[in-house]
Amino acid sequence: MRSEIEAYIEKISTGERQYSEVLEYVLNLYKKKYFQMRDSIDKIVSAYKKFFDIDQGNYLKSVKDIKSKPNPHAVVAKKKE
Repeated sequence: MRSEIEAYIEKISTGERQYSEVLEYVLNLYKKKYFQMRDSIDKIVSAYKKFFDIDQGNYLKSVKDIKSKPNPHAVVAKKKE
């Protein structure tokens, strides 16, 4: 992921991409990764349980809190007219 972002940033300096295009791309990439992680949290915790003790009460509360909050970045940008 890092090398992909660096390659896009390099394109700004060569004039192949505009800053706003790269910024939008990178933010969308992180957003996608965040939701993949959030949606996979149960699988991740199951894997950790093999090696660590997990406080189920705190875990369930944390997951519920994370999944119940709306994504503040989900607002769709409108084009200027």
